[in-house]
This record gives sequence, structure tokens and C-alpha cells, in this order.
Amino acid sequence: MGQATLLLMALVLLYLLLQGWRLGPALPVPAARRRREAAEYVEAMAGLQRRARQQAAVAAHFKQRLKVRLGRTHQLRTDLADAEFVAQLRSANRQLSDEQINAVARLFQTLESNPSENQLIQAVREMDEIVS
Repeated sequence: MGQATLLLMALVLLYLLLQGWRLGPALPVPAARRRREAAEYVEAMAGLQRRARQQAAVAAHFKQRLKVRLGRTHQLRTDLADAEFVAQLRSANRQLSDEQINAVARLFQTLESNPSENQLIQAVREMDEIVS
């Protein structure tokens, strides 16, 4: 009886092997799944915020980004109010000229005043020039 069971199991396995039957559906190759790039996510979020007219949120993001970049460079706290941050930036060191510090103060005012899309783009360009 035992030999007959073993022979039957061997025949079933041989049959399945010859038929090419696998245990379940074929799994997709990991390379076949396309992962989204970070740039695609950023473009999608920018499009959503543009359609929702969320310039204030974008302006607040860039204002905080400017504070963080300047704060790291000049060892300043980024949680300060805008006027205090500019005052500490003036007294911190002399790497930035008075003209650049005044530009930072103007940028803070522009980004705080709910700018239009064109004003926001211009402010971000100025911000990149100051930081670089």
C-alpha cells in the first residue's frame, strides 16, 4: 500500500511537471513595476496647488526654506520672527552685504503678503540668488 501511494505521488508530480503547471500564477518581475520618480511627485503637487490657488502655502514653504538655508549658513535660529531674524542676520557676521540683507527683508515681506504667481516666481529667483 505504501509503495503504491509513493508511485501514485511520483506519477502525479511527473504529470504536473510535464504539463508545466506551477503552484499559483506567475509573479511579475520586480523590474516590470515602474516606480514614480521624485520629480513626478513634485510636478503633481505643484499642479494641484496651482489649480487650488494655494500661493500662500507655497509662499510660506519658500519663506521657511529661505530661513533654514540662511540659518544653517550663519548659525541662526529659524523659529524667530522675521524682523528678529533679519536683525540677528545683520549682527551675525558680515558675509552678506547690507543690500543683500535688505533684499532678504523685502523677500520676507513679499512672501508674507500672499503674492501672485508671477511675484512668487520672482521672489524665488531672488531667493536663489541671495543664497548662492
